[in-house]
Amino acid sequence: MENELIPAIMAIYQEGFLKDEEVVSWADKKIMAEAEPFDFYYMLSLKGPKYCLAKPSHEFPLPKSLTYSERFALRASALDMTSKAECENFRRWVASASLGEDLEKPEVIFGYYIDEDFFCTDNHVKGLAYFNKELPQLITQTKHLAEALWAQIA
Repeated sequence: MENELIPAIMAIYQEGFLKDEEVVSWADKKIMAEAEPFDFYYMLSLKGPKYCLAKPSHEFPLPKSLTYSERFALRASALDMTSKAECENFRRWVASASLGEDLEKPEVIFGYYIDEDFFCTDNHVKGLAYFNKELPQLITQTKHLAEALWAQIA
């Protein structure tokens, strides 16, 4: 489990859900809580996450490769549905990130519909209705993925 913490926090950081100082603070807490902390915690604490991400994998663990569903869950669960700008950014992300993913997953099909309605046919009325109807259900269905990622680094 310990060897999975750094890749998990670095993945969440890389996706933009943590600031540099939050990652450093997390590493500091790990250092203080453990009798023999990993050297990687010290590197993260002293040099910061940007520096560590630039290191080769034999010097610092690579971020976990998040699945599309995990990335979707992180973004969807953090989305402020009352913010037009956030919703627009999410629609742009989901329309491109879903392409080529497993069409058996509802969150992927959602992305394809958003891509079609907002960016291919310019059918914003239909697309917005679909977005507002389907996204809350998908948030409920996928939030356990985001919660698992956050719990992993808690």
